[in-house]
Amino acid sequence: EREGNFNAATAHRQPGSALKPIMYATAFERGYTPATLLMDLKTEIPTNVPGQADYVPVNYDGKYRGPIQIRFALGNSINVPAVKMLARVGIKPVMQKAYDMGIANWEPTGKNLENVGLSLVLGGREATLLEITTAYSSFANRGVKMESFAISEVKDRKDKIIYKHKESRGTK
Repeated sequence: EREGNFNAATAHRQPGSALKPIMYATAFERGYTPATLLMDLKTEIPTNVPGQADYVPVNYDGKYRGPIQIRFALGNSINVPAVKMLARVGIKPVMQKAYDMGIANWEPTGKNLENVGLSLVLGGREATLLEITTAYSSFANRGVKMESFAISEVKDRKDKIIYKHKESRGTK
């Protein structure tokens, strides 16, 4: 058997709520602030697809908090306000931001946009751990995305450098 032959860093997995910060970063670029109020209430979002039930996002604890600032919704990973904010800023801009930050599977192509909905920020589209860590590093690096690399330097047995990774300036 080949059980265990699975690269957890490069395999596509559902990210759950791990990419909510990218959606909120997109919202901040559009003028929303950490103090912006969102309503955490039971919400039915029409799917507009005959025979398909409306989308009703739920919070992990099954509770609703009423008015909540983005800072608390993000800090506590509350689902309903995240879905509502995604509806405000738009799926395409959020996917573009994620793609720009390194989430290749979120490229906002027509085909990809057809296969996502407002559950996007709750894990509705796969990403790899390596892509997620690359995206998060952009937050830590003041908005500059640096490409990941595995080997920084290779020396021969005489300590002569035969390969050295060249740092790039990254992408803003």
